[in-house]
Amino acid sequence: MNENEGWTSYSDIESQIIDETFKKNSKTIRVQLDDWWIDLEKLIAISKHDSNKQMPIKPKTIQSQQQRLTQESERKKPYDISSSDIVQQAADGILTGNQISATGAKALANTLKVNQTLTTLDLTYNHISVEGAKALADALKINHTLNTLVLKSNQVFDEGAEALAAALKINQTLITLDIASNHISEDGAQALTNALKVNETLTSLSISCNEICDKGAVALADASEVNQTLTSLELTGNRISAEGAKALADALKINHTLITLDLGINRICAKAAEAIPISPIFGHHGIETSAEGVEALVGVLKINHNLTSLYLQWNEISIKGAEALADALKVNQTLNTLDLWANRIYDNGLVALTDALNVNLTLTTLNLWGNKISEEGAKILAIALKVNHNLTTLNLEKNAISTEGAPALVDALKSIIYLLRSIFVLTKYLAKELELWPMR
Repeated sequence: MNENEGWTSYSDIESQIIDETFKKNSKTIRVQLDDWWIDLEKLIAISKHDSNKQMPIKPKTIQSQQQRLTQESERKKPYDISSSDIVQQAADGILTGNQISATGAKALANTLKVNQTLTTLDLTYNHISVEGAKALADALKINHTLNTLVLKSNQVFDEGAEALAAALKINQTLITLDIASNHISEDGAQALTNALKVNETLTSLSISCNEICDKGAVALADASEVNQTLTSLELTGNRISAEGAKALADALKINHTLITLDLGINRICAKAAEAIPISPIFGHHGIETSAEGVEALVGVLKINHNLTSLYLQWNEISIKGAEALADALKVNQTLNTLDLWANRIYDNGLVALTDALNVNLTLTTLNLWGNKISEEGAKILAIALKVNHNLTTLNLEKNAISTEGAPALVDALKSIIYLLRSIFVLTKYLAKELELWPMR
Protein backbone atom coordinates (compact mmCIF):
# COMPACT_ATOMS: atom_id res chain seq x y z
CA MET A 1 0.00 0.00 0.00
CA ASN A 2 0.99 3.64 -0.31
CA GLU A 3 3.31 4.77 2.50
CA ASN A 4 1.48 8.12 2.62
CA GLU A 5 -1.52 6.21 3.92
CA GLY A 6 0.55 4.63 6.68
CA TRP A 7 1.09 1.34 4.93
CA THR A 8 3.96 -0.26 3.02
CA SER A 9 3.95 -2.46 -0.06
CA TYR A 10 5.97 -5.63 -0.64
CA SER A 11 6.75 -7.59 -3.77
CA ASP A 12 4.46 -10.27 -5.15
CA ILE A 13 6.46 -13.14 -3.72
CA GLU A 14 6.76 -11.47 -0.31
CA SER A 15 3.04 -10.85 -0.20
CA GLN A 16 2.40 -14.43 -1.20
CA ILE A 17 4.54 -15.74 1.70
CA ILE A 18 2.69 -13.57 4.18
CA ASP A 19 -0.67 -14.49 2.69
CA GLU A 20 0.04 -18.21 2.88
CA THR A 21 1.15 -17.83 6.50
CA PHE A 22 -2.15 -16.18 7.41
CA LYS A 23 -4.14 -18.89 5.63
CA LYS A 24 -2.34 -21.61 7.61
CA ASN A 25 -3.04 -19.75 10.87
CA SER A 26 0.58 -20.30 11.77
CA LYS A 27 1.96 -19.44 15.23
CA THR A 28 4.94 -17.78 13.60
CA ILE A 29 5.40 -14.37 15.16
CA ARG A 30 8.04 -12.82 12.93
CA VAL A 31 9.08 -13.26 9.30
CA GLN A 32 12.27 -11.72 7.90
CA LEU A 33 11.86 -9.94 4.57
CA ASP A 34 14.83 -7.91 3.36
CA ASP A 35 15.62 -5.28 6.03
CA TRP A 36 12.37 -5.78 7.94
CA TRP A 37 10.95 -8.08 10.54
CA ILE A 38 7.27 -8.77 9.88
CA ASP A 39 5.34 -9.25 13.12
CA LEU A 40 2.31 -11.32 12.13
CA GLU A 41 0.73 -11.05 15.55
CA LYS A 42 0.84 -7.26 15.82
CA LEU A 43 0.69 -6.69 12.03
CA ILE A 44 3.65 -4.35 11.96
CA ALA A 45 6.95 -4.18 10.06
CA ILE A 46 10.00 -3.47 12.25
CA SER A 47 13.28 -2.22 10.83
CA LYS A 48 16.20 -4.56 11.50
CA HIS A 49 18.49 -1.57 11.89
CA ASP A 50 16.22 0.58 14.02
CA SER A 51 13.62 -1.13 16.18
CA ASN A 52 11.89 2.20 16.74
CA LYS A 53 11.12 2.44 13.05
CA GLN A 54 7.85 0.58 12.63
CA MET A 55 5.08 0.54 10.03
CA PRO A 56 1.67 -1.08 10.07
CA ILE A 57 0.90 -3.87 7.56
CA LYS A 58 -2.19 -5.68 6.41
CA PRO A 59 -2.65 -8.68 4.09
CA LYS A 60 -3.79 -7.82 0.60
CA THR A 61 -3.11 -9.70 -2.65
CA ILE A 62 -1.38 -7.46 -5.15
CA GLN A 63 -3.38 -7.27 -8.39
CA SER A 64 -0.44 -8.01 -10.69
CA GLN A 65 0.31 -11.23 -8.76
CA GLN A 66 -3.31 -12.25 -8.93
CA GLN A 67 -3.43 -11.61 -12.67
CA ARG A 68 -0.19 -13.53 -13.25
CA LEU A 69 -1.42 -16.56 -11.34
CA THR A 70 -4.67 -16.46 -13.29
CA GLN A 71 -2.85 -16.23 -16.62
CA GLU A 72 -0.59 -19.15 -15.74
CA SER A 73 -3.61 -21.19 -14.77
CA GLU A 74 -5.35 -20.34 -18.03
CA ARG A 75 -2.33 -21.35 -20.11
CA LYS A 76 -2.45 -24.84 -18.63
CA LYS A 77 -5.88 -25.57 -20.03
CA PRO A 78 -7.25 -25.44 -23.60
CA TYR A 79 -8.53 -22.15 -24.93
CA ASP A 80 -12.13 -21.69 -23.79
CA ILE A 81 -14.29 -20.76 -26.73
CA SER A 82 -18.04 -20.81 -27.19
CA SER A 83 -20.02 -20.98 -30.40
CA SER A 84 -21.59 -17.60 -29.64
CA ASP A 85 -18.37 -15.63 -30.09
CA ILE A 86 -16.16 -18.01 -32.04
CA VAL A 87 -16.87 -16.47 -35.44
CA GLN A 88 -16.11 -12.96 -34.24
CA GLN A 89 -12.88 -14.09 -32.59
CA ALA A 90 -11.86 -15.89 -35.76
CA ALA A 91 -12.67 -12.81 -37.81
CA ASP A 92 -10.60 -10.69 -35.46
CA GLY A 93 -7.64 -13.02 -35.98
CA ILE A 94 -7.17 -13.91 -32.32
CA LEU A 95 -7.35 -17.70 -32.63
CA THR A 96 -3.77 -18.17 -33.84
CA GLY A 97 -1.60 -19.85 -31.22
CA ASN A 98 -4.37 -20.09 -28.64
CA GLN A 99 -4.34 -23.87 -28.21
CA ILE A 100 -8.00 -24.31 -28.98
CA SER A 101 -7.18 -28.03 -29.41
CA ALA A 102 -9.46 -30.55 -31.09
CA THR A 103 -12.34 -29.53 -28.83
CA GLY A 104 -12.19 -25.91 -29.95
CA ALA A 105 -11.76 -26.95 -33.58
CA LYS A 106 -14.88 -29.09 -33.37
CA ALA A 107 -16.88 -26.20 -31.90
CA LEU A 108 -15.60 -23.97 -34.66
CA ALA A 109 -16.43 -26.58 -37.29
CA ASN A 110 -20.02 -26.78 -36.10
CA THR A 111 -20.32 -23.01 -36.41
CA LEU A 112 -18.81 -23.04 -39.90
CA LYS A 113 -21.54 -25.38 -41.07
CA VAL A 114 -24.09 -22.58 -40.69
CA ASN A 115 -21.94 -19.44 -40.83
CA GLN A 116 -22.24 -17.38 -44.01
CA THR A 117 -19.81 -14.52 -43.33
CA LEU A 118 -16.35 -15.80 -42.34
CA THR A 119 -13.96 -15.92 -45.31
CA THR A 120 -10.55 -16.41 -43.65
CA LEU A 121 -9.59 -18.74 -40.81
CA ASP A 122 -6.06 -19.02 -39.41
CA LEU A 123 -5.55 -21.68 -36.74
CA THR A 124 -1.75 -21.79 -36.79
CA TYR A 125 -0.21 -23.42 -33.68
CA ASN A 126 -3.44 -24.60 -32.11
CA HIS A 127 -2.88 -28.33 -31.57
CA ILE A 128 -6.12 -29.22 -33.30
CA SER A 129 -4.69 -32.68 -34.14
CA VAL A 130 -6.27 -35.24 -36.45
CA GLU A 131 -9.69 -34.99 -34.83
CA GLY A 132 -9.82 -31.23 -35.24
CA ALA A 133 -8.78 -31.49 -38.89
CA LYS A 134 -11.48 -34.06 -39.54
CA ALA A 135 -14.13 -31.84 -37.97
CA LEU A 136 -13.06 -28.86 -40.09
CA ALA A 137 -12.99 -31.05 -43.18
CA ASP A 138 -16.59 -32.08 -42.57
CA ALA A 139 -17.52 -28.41 -42.24
CA LEU A 140 -15.83 -27.60 -45.55
CA LYS A 141 -18.16 -30.03 -47.29
CA ILE A 142 -21.07 -27.80 -46.28
CA ASN A 143 -19.61 -24.31 -45.88
CA HIS A 144 -19.89 -22.02 -48.93
CA THR A 145 -18.10 -18.86 -47.76
CA LEU A 146 -14.65 -19.72 -46.37
CA ASN A 147 -11.96 -19.12 -48.99
CA THR A 148 -8.75 -19.24 -46.90
CA LEU A 149 -7.82 -21.90 -44.35
CA VAL A 150 -4.44 -21.91 -42.59
CA LEU A 151 -3.63 -24.92 -40.40
CA LYS A 152 0.15 -24.63 -40.02
CA SER A 153 1.79 -26.59 -37.20
CA ASN A 154 -1.23 -28.45 -35.90
CA GLN A 155 -0.13 -32.09 -35.96
CA VAL A 156 -2.84 -33.17 -38.38
CA PHE A 157 -0.62 -35.89 -39.90
CA ASP A 158 -1.64 -37.93 -42.97
CA GLU A 159 -5.05 -38.80 -41.55
CA GLY A 160 -5.97 -35.16 -41.18
CA ALA A 161 -4.61 -34.33 -44.64
CA GLU A 162 -6.65 -37.16 -46.13
CA ALA A 163 -9.82 -35.80 -44.51
CA LEU A 164 -9.12 -32.33 -45.88
CA ALA A 165 -8.41 -33.80 -49.31
CA ALA A 166 -11.77 -35.56 -49.28
CA ALA A 167 -13.42 -32.22 -48.49
CA LEU A 168 -11.63 -30.55 -51.42
CA LYS A 169 -13.37 -32.94 -53.78
CA ILE A 170 -16.70 -31.43 -52.70
CA ASN A 171 -15.93 -27.88 -51.58
CA GLN A 172 -16.19 -25.23 -54.31
CA THR A 173 -15.19 -22.05 -52.46
CA LEU A 174 -11.82 -22.60 -50.75
CA ILE A 175 -9.01 -20.99 -52.75
CA THR A 176 -6.10 -21.11 -50.26
CA LEU A 177 -5.05 -24.05 -48.08
CA ASP A 178 -1.93 -23.99 -45.91
CA ILE A 179 -1.05 -27.21 -44.09
CA ALA A 180 2.68 -26.62 -43.62
CA SER A 181 4.54 -28.32 -40.77
CA ASN A 182 2.06 -31.08 -40.05
CA HIS A 183 4.10 -34.31 -40.38
CA ILE A 184 2.47 -35.17 -43.69
CA SER A 185 4.13 -37.92 -45.73
CA GLU A 186 3.71 -39.25 -49.27
CA ASP A 187 0.36 -40.81 -48.25
CA GLY A 188 -1.11 -37.43 -47.40
CA ALA A 189 0.35 -35.99 -50.60
CA GLN A 190 -1.29 -38.76 -52.62
CA ALA A 191 -4.67 -37.96 -51.10
CA LEU A 192 -4.23 -34.29 -51.95
CA THR A 193 -3.21 -35.31 -55.47
CA ASN A 194 -6.47 -37.16 -55.99
CA ALA A 195 -8.37 -34.11 -54.76
CA LEU A 196 -6.50 -31.70 -57.04
CA LYS A 197 -7.48 -33.75 -60.06
CA VAL A 198 -11.14 -32.90 -59.49
CA ASN A 199 -11.05 -29.65 -57.51
CA GLU A 200 -11.55 -26.56 -59.68
CA THR A 201 -11.32 -23.72 -57.15
CA LEU A 202 -8.13 -24.05 -55.07
CA THR A 203 -5.44 -21.68 -56.35
CA SER A 204 -2.82 -21.84 -53.57
CA LEU A 205 -1.54 -24.91 -51.72
CA SER A 206 1.28 -24.98 -49.17
CA ILE A 207 2.62 -28.32 -47.95
CA SER A 208 5.95 -26.87 -46.86
CA CYS A 209 8.05 -28.39 -44.09
CA ASN A 210 6.50 -31.83 -44.26
CA GLU A 211 7.93 -35.19 -45.38
CA ILE A 212 6.35 -35.93 -48.75
CA CYS A 213 9.76 -36.73 -50.35
CA ASP A 214 10.05 -37.74 -54.02
CA LYS A 215 6.98 -39.98 -54.11
CA GLY A 216 4.82 -37.15 -52.85
CA ALA A 217 6.35 -34.72 -55.35
CA VAL A 218 5.80 -37.17 -58.20
CA ALA A 219 2.16 -37.56 -57.17
CA LEU A 220 1.60 -33.80 -57.04
CA ALA A 221 3.31 -33.46 -60.41
CA ASP A 222 0.80 -35.95 -61.78
CA ALA A 223 -2.04 -33.80 -60.45
CA SER A 224 -0.48 -30.66 -61.94
CA GLU A 225 -0.78 -32.16 -65.40
CA VAL A 226 -4.55 -32.29 -64.93
CA ASN A 227 -5.35 -29.41 -62.59
CA GLN A 228 -6.02 -26.10 -64.34
CA THR A 229 -6.64 -23.78 -61.37
CA LEU A 230 -3.69 -24.05 -58.96
CA THR A 231 -1.36 -21.06 -59.38
CA SER A 232 0.92 -21.44 -56.34
CA LEU A 233 2.51 -24.62 -54.98
CA GLU A 234 4.84 -24.43 -51.97
CA LEU A 235 6.93 -27.52 -51.25
CA THR A 236 9.73 -26.04 -49.14
CA GLY A 237 11.63 -28.48 -46.92
CA ASN A 238 10.22 -31.81 -48.08
CA ARG A 239 13.36 -33.82 -48.91
CA ILE A 240 12.66 -33.70 -52.62
CA SER A 241 15.62 -34.78 -54.76
CA ALA A 242 16.32 -34.70 -58.50
CA GLU A 243 13.66 -37.36 -59.09
CA GLY A 244 10.88 -35.21 -57.68
CA ALA A 245 12.21 -32.08 -59.38
CA LYS A 246 12.24 -33.79 -62.77
CA ALA A 247 8.65 -34.98 -62.31
CA LEU A 248 7.52 -31.45 -61.48
CA ALA A 249 9.47 -30.09 -64.44
CA ASP A 250 7.73 -32.53 -66.78
CA ALA A 251 4.37 -31.45 -65.38
CA LEU A 252 5.18 -27.81 -66.08
CA LYS A 253 5.58 -28.65 -69.75
CA ILE A 254 1.86 -29.41 -69.77
CA ASN A 255 0.52 -27.20 -66.99
CA HIS A 256 -0.34 -23.65 -68.06
CA THR A 257 -1.62 -22.17 -64.79
CA LEU A 258 1.08 -22.56 -62.13
CA ILE A 259 2.96 -19.29 -61.70
CA THR A 260 4.75 -19.82 -58.35
CA LEU A 261 6.77 -22.91 -57.44
CA ASP A 262 8.69 -23.07 -54.16
CA LEU A 263 11.24 -25.88 -53.88
CA GLY A 264 13.45 -24.21 -51.31
CA ILE A 265 15.45 -26.20 -48.74
CA ASN A 266 15.14 -29.47 -50.63
CA ARG A 267 17.81 -31.47 -52.40
CA ILE A 268 16.95 -31.19 -56.08
CA CYS A 269 20.62 -31.52 -56.94
CA ALA A 270 20.99 -34.74 -54.95
CA LYS A 271 21.13 -37.97 -56.96
CA ALA A 272 18.67 -39.62 -54.59
CA ALA A 273 16.54 -38.64 -51.64
CA GLU A 274 18.96 -39.89 -49.02
CA ALA A 275 17.47 -40.06 -45.56
CA ILE A 276 19.85 -37.39 -44.27
CA PRO A 277 18.20 -34.42 -42.56
CA ILE A 278 18.88 -31.00 -44.04
CA SER A 279 20.57 -28.64 -41.63
CA PRO A 280 19.48 -24.99 -41.89
CA ILE A 281 23.06 -24.05 -41.01
CA PHE A 282 25.27 -26.61 -42.73
CA GLY A 283 23.11 -27.53 -45.73
CA HIS A 284 23.37 -31.08 -47.04
CA HIS A 285 27.11 -31.70 -47.00
CA GLY A 286 28.13 -35.26 -47.75
CA ILE A 287 25.30 -35.92 -50.20
CA GLU A 288 26.41 -36.75 -53.73
CA THR A 289 25.15 -33.98 -55.98
CA SER A 290 24.46 -33.52 -59.66
CA ALA A 291 22.71 -30.89 -61.76
CA GLU A 292 19.94 -33.22 -62.95
CA GLY A 293 17.14 -31.62 -60.97
CA VAL A 294 17.97 -28.03 -61.80
CA GLU A 295 18.68 -28.90 -65.44
CA ALA A 296 15.20 -30.39 -65.72
CA LEU A 297 13.70 -27.17 -64.38
CA VAL A 298 15.91 -25.16 -66.70
CA GLY A 299 14.55 -27.03 -69.69
CA VAL A 300 11.04 -26.04 -68.65
CA LEU A 301 11.96 -22.38 -68.18
CA LYS A 302 12.92 -22.24 -71.83
CA ILE A 303 9.44 -23.23 -72.98
CA ASN A 304 7.09 -22.44 -70.07
CA HIS A 305 5.36 -19.07 -70.43
CA ASN A 306 3.48 -18.99 -67.12
CA LEU A 307 5.90 -19.45 -64.22
CA THR A 308 6.81 -16.07 -62.71
CA SER A 309 8.39 -17.07 -59.38
CA LEU A 310 10.88 -19.87 -58.72
CA TYR A 311 12.32 -20.45 -55.25
CA LEU A 312 15.35 -22.74 -55.10
CA GLN A 313 17.05 -21.62 -51.89
CA TRP A 314 19.44 -24.04 -50.18
CA ASN A 315 19.51 -26.73 -52.88
CA GLU A 316 23.26 -27.10 -53.56
CA ILE A 317 22.76 -25.78 -57.08
CA SER A 318 26.45 -24.77 -57.27
CA ILE A 319 28.26 -23.29 -60.27
CA LYS A 320 27.00 -25.82 -62.80
CA GLY A 321 23.38 -25.30 -61.81
CA ALA A 322 23.78 -21.52 -61.92
CA GLU A 323 25.20 -21.77 -65.42
CA ALA A 324 22.22 -23.84 -66.52
CA LEU A 325 19.77 -21.34 -65.01
CA ALA A 326 21.60 -18.47 -66.69
CA ASP A 327 21.23 -20.21 -70.02
CA ALA A 328 17.46 -20.41 -69.47
CA LEU A 329 17.19 -16.77 -68.39
CA LYS A 330 18.53 -15.68 -71.75
CA VAL A 331 15.44 -17.19 -73.36
CA ASN A 332 12.73 -17.04 -70.69
CA GLN A 333 10.42 -14.02 -70.88
CA THR A 334 8.10 -14.55 -67.90
CA LEU A 335 10.11 -15.29 -64.74
CA ASN A 336 10.38 -12.20 -62.53
CA THR A 337 11.55 -13.71 -59.23
CA LEU A 338 14.47 -16.11 -58.78
CA ASP A 339 15.63 -17.11 -55.31
CA LEU A 340 19.05 -18.78 -55.18
CA TRP A 341 19.68 -18.12 -51.49
CA ALA A 342 22.63 -20.16 -50.11
CA ASN A 343 23.48 -22.30 -53.13
CA ARG A 344 27.28 -22.01 -53.38
CA ILE A 345 27.33 -20.52 -56.87
CA TYR A 346 30.54 -18.56 -56.16
CA ASP A 347 31.92 -15.96 -58.57
CA ASN A 348 31.85 -18.34 -61.54
CA GLY A 349 28.14 -18.95 -61.14
CA LEU A 350 27.55 -15.22 -60.80
CA VAL A 351 29.48 -14.57 -64.01
CA ALA A 352 27.03 -16.79 -65.87
CA LEU A 353 24.02 -15.08 -64.28
CA THR A 354 25.32 -11.59 -65.01
CA ASP A 355 25.82 -12.60 -68.61
CA ALA A 356 22.12 -13.52 -68.68
CA LEU A 357 21.16 -10.20 -67.08
CA ASN A 358 22.64 -8.44 -70.08
CA VAL A 359 19.84 -9.82 -72.26
CA ASN A 360 17.03 -10.77 -69.85
CA LEU A 361 14.21 -8.19 -69.77
CA THR A 362 11.82 -9.65 -67.20
CA LEU A 363 13.66 -10.64 -64.00
CA THR A 364 12.98 -8.06 -61.28
CA THR A 365 14.03 -9.90 -58.10
CA LEU A 366 17.22 -11.88 -57.61
CA ASN A 367 18.24 -13.32 -54.25
CA LEU A 368 21.93 -14.28 -54.03
CA TRP A 369 22.20 -14.34 -50.23
CA GLY A 370 25.10 -16.42 -48.91
CA ASN A 371 26.67 -17.64 -52.15
CA LYS A 372 30.35 -16.97 -51.39
CA ILE A 373 30.55 -14.15 -53.95
CA SER A 374 33.69 -12.02 -53.65
CA GLU A 375 34.63 -8.51 -54.74
CA GLU A 376 35.58 -9.88 -58.17
CA GLY A 377 32.05 -11.14 -58.64
CA ALA A 378 30.67 -7.81 -57.44
CA LYS A 379 32.69 -5.94 -60.06
CA ILE A 380 31.34 -8.18 -62.83
CA LEU A 381 27.79 -7.77 -61.52
CA ALA A 382 28.25 -4.00 -61.52
CA ILE A 383 28.97 -4.05 -65.24
CA ALA A 384 25.77 -5.99 -65.89
CA LEU A 385 23.71 -3.60 -63.76
CA LYS A 386 24.74 -0.71 -65.96
CA VAL A 387 23.01 -2.47 -68.85
CA ASN A 388 20.09 -4.17 -67.10
CA HIS A 389 17.32 -1.70 -66.20
CA ASN A 390 14.74 -4.22 -65.00
CA LEU A 391 16.13 -5.58 -61.74
CA THR A 392 14.43 -3.87 -58.78
CA THR A 393 15.40 -6.11 -55.86
CA LEU A 394 18.86 -7.58 -55.36
CA ASN A 395 20.04 -9.43 -52.25
CA LEU A 396 23.80 -9.85 -51.81
CA GLU A 397 23.86 -10.30 -48.04
CA LYS A 398 26.19 -12.81 -46.38
CA ASN A 399 28.69 -12.87 -49.23
CA ALA A 400 32.38 -11.98 -49.28
CA ILE A 401 32.10 -8.59 -50.97
CA SER A 402 34.74 -6.33 -49.44
CA THR A 403 35.32 -2.62 -49.84
CA GLU A 404 37.20 -3.40 -53.06
CA GLY A 405 34.08 -4.58 -54.84
CA ALA A 406 31.63 -2.16 -53.24
CA PRO A 407 32.70 1.01 -55.12
CA ALA A 408 32.00 -0.64 -58.46
CA LEU A 409 28.50 -1.55 -57.31
CA VAL A 410 27.91 1.97 -56.04
CA ASP A 411 28.98 3.43 -59.37
CA ALA A 412 26.62 1.11 -61.24
CA LEU A 413 23.72 1.71 -58.90
CA LYS A 414 23.97 5.48 -59.10
CA SER A 415 22.97 5.31 -62.74
CA ILE A 416 19.93 3.10 -62.13
CA ILE A 417 18.93 3.89 -58.56
CA TYR A 418 15.59 5.23 -59.76
CA LEU A 419 14.85 1.67 -60.88
CA LEU A 420 16.51 -0.38 -58.17
CA ARG A 421 14.11 -0.10 -55.24
CA SER A 422 15.68 -2.54 -52.81
CA ILE A 423 19.24 -3.72 -52.39
CA PHE A 424 20.69 -5.65 -49.49
CA VAL A 425 24.45 -6.03 -49.23
CA LEU A 426 26.67 -6.91 -46.33
CA THR A 427 29.11 -4.07 -46.96
CA LYS A 428 29.40 -1.06 -44.65
CA TYR A 429 31.02 0.98 -47.42
CA LEU A 430 28.11 0.47 -49.79
CA ALA A 431 25.52 1.13 -47.11
CA LYS A 432 27.23 4.42 -46.28
CA GLU A 433 27.49 5.46 -49.92
CA LEU A 434 23.83 4.70 -50.63
CA GLU A 435 22.80 7.04 -47.83
CA LEU A 436 24.36 9.97 -49.69
CA TRP A 437 21.75 10.08 -52.43
CA PRO A 438 18.00 9.49 -52.16
CA MET A 439 15.75 7.25 -54.21
CA ARG A 440 14.14 9.06 -57.10
